[in-house]
Amino acid sequence: NLVRAWGGTPALAGSVPDRPERVGERVAALATDHDVVVTTGGTGVGRTDETAGVLGEAAEVRVRDVPLRPGSNTTVAWLPDSGTAVASLPGPPGAAFSSATLLLRPLFVGRQRVPTLRGRMACDLPVPDQGLTFVVPVELVDGSGGPVHGSDGPERETVRVVPFGHATSTVDLYGERFRPRRVSTCARLAAADGFVLTDGDLRADGRVDVVPYTAVET
Repeated sequence: NLVRAWGGTPALAGSVPDRPERVGERVAALATDHDVVVTTGGTGVGRTDETAGVLGEAAEVRVRDVPLRPGSNTTVAWLPDSGTAVASLPGPPGAAFSSATLLLRPLFVGRQRVPTLRGRMACDLPVPDQGLTFVVPVELVDGSGGPVHGSDGPERETVRVVPFGHATSTVDLYGERFRPRRVSTCARLAAADGFVLTDGDLRADGRVDVVPYTAVET
């Protein structure tokens, strides 16, 4: 559990109907005896996506509609009366995981520089050109093609970075072009080793900085 790993004590509060008044009432009630309230789902632009609107009326919104994919439909707000932070994460599992590790984690551990591992791309990876930052899950392999385990892996220059979900990875989600929507709905991202942040195409043999999942899960 990420919250527990970050030093929090998680408590599952159940679900509420997609009605603004019910969402607002539940968030307000939870805020009376919790430091952070986390919701999932209801963050899109659909008719029943009410969470972001509720927070916009009842809280001081600090983060909203970040240019990040997966994970763009994320809101982080502050309830001034209770001093409680509220993080509204997207419902799809891959999107929720991305926004949790990048936007929710600082609420628990503060803003810290996350350690990275330098590697080289094993293949080209075109990304959609939309002026966004893309969270690309990756697998790490050593120079012989074997997986990298833990912190005692090979020297940096021998680490090859394979996009998780690429046609050449262990799970083929999107072929040869990065598709954030398919990654956002993937419930198997825990099988990846980390992620790369990029706002442009990645090229074979190009150097990249990988954020290992072990670095953001603590």
